[in-house]
Amino acid sequence: MRLNLKRMIVALAAVVLLGGGSAFASPSPSSGSSAYWSARASRLLTEIQKEAAALRPHADTLGSFPRR
Repeated sequence: MRLNLKRMIVALAAVVLLGGGSAFASPSPSSGSSAYWSARASRLLTEIQKEAAALRPHADTLGSFPRR
C-alpha cells in the first residue's frame, strides 16, 4: 500500500486546526476571574432557557406517544 502524502498532510492539518481552535475560541480569564465565569454561566443559562421555551409547545406531542 502506498501512502498518499497529500491526504496525510491535509488530515494532519485538519486535526491541528480543530484541536487548536478551541483553545483560541474563547478569551481566557485573568487569573481566576470569577466575574468572567459568572458572566459566561449567565449567558449559557439564558441560551438554555430560550431553547427550553422553544421546546415547550412540543411537550404535549411528545407526551402523546405510547411508551413501551
